[in-house]
Amino acid sequence: MIAIMLHIPMVTYEILSEACDPSLPEYELLKNGLVMRNQQGNQEVQVLTDKAGAKQIMEFAATACPEVIPFIKVISEPVKQRSDPTPDKVVTDAPRETHLLMVGSRTAANR
Repeated sequence: MIAIMLHIPMVTYEILSEACDPSLPEYELLKNGLVMRNQQGNQEVQVLTDKAGAKQIMEFAATACPEVIPFIKVISEPVKQRSDPTPDKVVTDAPRETHLLMVGSRTAANR
């Protein structure tokens, strides 16, 4: 299985989420992103999804606000399955930092 991580600058994310109707599946995908600081110290939203979810977001962006496409960074990573026989448990090699805030939530996890 391949996981796709979309790195979306905060300004770009705000444009996308404002253009997206809450009844669309793309809205749910965007709202499940995490606010992080990138290596330059700027806030970005990272959305972890599968290939289909990434395609949905990119197609929505291309239709609703094509000017933001160049600012969305797409990274694909293999996902390691645990040897645990419990279904639906997936472990990924976590990126360098912990999340700051769940998008769409007012609860800060780490500051």
